[in-house]
Amino acid sequence: MIRDKSKLLLRYLSNECSESERKEILHLVESDPELKKEIANLQQIWFTERKALRVDRQRAWKAIESKAEITKATQTANAGLKKRKKGIHLPPFPNVAIPKRAMAFAVVLLMVSIGSYLGIRKMPINPQNENRIAFQTIKVQKGERYTLHLSDGTKVYLDAGSELCYPTSFAEKREVYLKGEAFFQVTHDSEHPFYVIAKQARVRVLGTKFNVRAWKEIPSVDVAVQQGCVSLTHKKINTDTVLITTDNYSSLTEKGELSKPVKVDIHTYISWMNNEMFFKDVRLEVILSQLERWYSFQFIVHDKSVLNKKLTIHLKQTNVNDVIELISVLTNTRVIRKGKEIKLVKN
Repeated sequence: MIRDKSKLLLRYLSNECSESERKEILHLVESDPELKKEIANLQQIWFTERKALRVDRQRAWKAIESKAEITKATQTANAGLKKRKKGIHLPPFPNVAIPKRAMAFAVVLLMVSIGSYLGIRKMPINPQNENRIAFQTIKVQKGERYTLHLSDGTKVYLDAGSELCYPTSFAEKREVYLKGEAFFQVTHDSEHPFYVIAKQARVRVLGTKFNVRAWKEIPSVDVAVQQGCVSLTHKKINTDTVLITTDNYSSLTEKGELSKPVKVDIHTYISWMNNEMFFKDVRLEVILSQLERWYSFQFIVHDKSVLNKKLTIHLKQTNVNDVIELISVLTNTRVIRKGKEIKLVKN
């Protein structure tokens, strides 16, 4: 029933509903002042975005059902996000063309808002006190990147396949939840520390620039600091805390084991922002997962020994076909390719 009403609202906003459906919507609106305000707000976003984008609503709705993770947001939150959003559809390497997505984030936000109003509610990644704070979730599609400005001025760069859950406005605590990889430029506020929760890790900062890597295929959470100082600890286990300063790196295992901060070339940890790939003694499984996120590939490797092979590769402005060929040579495999499906078969 909720889904039917949501689809009816979408047809109404796109001026494709029948006369009887239009009367039904008008009746709902007139009998509910809050819904009337919500519809007015959504109409503004809808018509602004439709000028530049055509949206496959069926595909968008399917995406919302399977992926949206959002609490009920206020009208102010919707309007604020519309101003702050900035999607980047950019292939990691200049010579590679990546198909455009049919669904715009602003329209996804619009339909999620409708669903939220009618009762569709998905839990955010992990935030506490969610009944008092409205959260939004950004999910970056494969082959894309996303830049986000938070309400405190903090800037977040999200890599392909990443996800960030954050409050529409910060109250007493500045805290966000990350899946994947992101670079943070945190606005300084000595009275309100900024926290990043990523898998088992909690990163605390006051104002700095740092990278957090928390992919599901990597058991550890890696933190590298470009400027300033951050603390790293386990979010639940009572373990020690390490301080990571400029140009230093540390990691946290699932068991709460912290590595000693070490001096590093920070460029190797944020190279993804400059259309580069840098892997040092990394399992092939991790490398292929990154290629899947950047290029929407599906790699099939049946031989586990191949996936566990460790490689060191630095790729810059390289055609993806050269990348696959290089991997094939280094792993002694042959490539069988069918569209976006790529099989690596051991020779």
